[in-house]
Amino acid sequence: MIMNLKITALTLLLAGSMGFMSCDDDDSKHSSNLIQQAFETKYPGLTVHEWDYKDGYSVAEFILNGREAEAWFDAQGQWYMTETDYGRDLSQLPQIVQDAFQGSGYTTWTIDDIDMFEYPARQTVYVLDLEQGERDYMLRINADGTIDNGQSQQPETGNVPDGTLNAFTAMYPHATEVEWESKANGYYEATFYQERSKVEAWFKDNEWVMTESGVSYDALPEIVRSAFENSNFADRQIDDINKVERKTAPTLYVFDLNDSDTDLEFTEEGILFENQNTGSGNTPSDPDGTNPDNPYLPDDNPQGGQSENSVENAVQKLYEGARIIEIDREYNKVEVDIVHDNIGKEITFDAQLNWLYTQWDVWTRNLPESIQGYIQSNYAGSRIDDAEYYEMPSGSYYEVEIEQSGDRDRNLWFDAQGNSVSNPFIQ
Repeated sequence: MIMNLKITALTLLLAGSMGFMSCDDDDSKHSSNLIQQAFETKYPGLTVHEWDYKDGYSVAEFILNGREAEAWFDAQGQWYMTETDYGRDLSQLPQIVQDAFQGSGYTTWTIDDIDMFEYPARQTVYVLDLEQGERDYMLRINADGTIDNGQSQQPETGNVPDGTLNAFTAMYPHATEVEWESKANGYYEATFYQERSKVEAWFKDNEWVMTESGVSYDALPEIVRSAFENSNFADRQIDDINKVERKTAPTLYVFDLNDSDTDLEFTEEGILFENQNTGSGNTPSDPDGTNPDNPYLPDDNPQGGQSENSVENAVQKLYEGARIIEIDREYNKVEVDIVHDNIGKEITFDAQLNWLYTQWDVWTRNLPESIQGYIQSNYAGSRIDDAEYYEMPSGSYYEVEIEQSGDRDRNLWFDAQGNSVSNPFIQ
């Protein structure tokens, strides 16, 4: 994020707090017997310390060869990938990977973290999180020593096309301390200061694509401040707020919350979306991602059958008149943020654009009385942290996250009528 500020919105308005996708202390929620057996087959003799549920996958946390690891399995028990943490020790990587790093152009950067990603049908990938001052970069090196996204980290300005420089100067004639960086897929990023604020602007084919800039809470549009203050996140501390302006998509105000993996994204109309913060458009769990270092850039290389027109058609079949805010492709899925009936919703499709589910935020005070009564009767003294509504081919459900004494979290599921049910993702 670009600027740093500390705000506690509780001083503005008291509201119920809310988390997102926290771990449940009940491992059975996250893994069926089929999935547990699949883990034992893949890693015989190893012990799962905890099961989690992420992006439609059951995730086993365990120790592999003395290192922390996570194994991901789908609902059918098929192994998807394993992520192993190598810390910061480059010397523990295969020599061919070490040699590739030495020739990457990033040897002057500091290694913050190294993870290895293994897959069933493609070669292993090593992902190096790098830092240099306030700048971060995620370098992906394949097991055969090839580099997916390496480039010079600080090219001379002379390498930037004249048309791009002219477009930049026309938009930002008073910019100071301008630095250029070439990116994957033909992008050029300019980092500069304007009116004492740090700004990042992205260009491609000599045209402006996107600008990201820090903004203070007081400078937000009133409708955005009001939406936040009336949300379930109003008592959360805010680390950063960025304004993301895009050529082909709506402007967003992105809130980075302290001690949370969730970013809040508000449209200019105050519509709220929750987004898991991966820190990069190319997430470690999806090393083949095509958005170079920024999740808000357009996807230049959609997979077959996933063009913007085909995604638009799939969305309109489900929610006629919906307005697309953003399209993300991660974990072999397509996630689409839309505004429909004045509600921010996230649709999840598989890679072939088959509808899996749609979810959206529910204010805790709007939960059916039967659900609130059930929680009061069965979990007296607990607090509702989060509530989501899901539409699926099999039906509609509420997921309610509660916090019990001792900071223990539990996720409860209810059908559309408010009856307690098992997790519909694990049958």
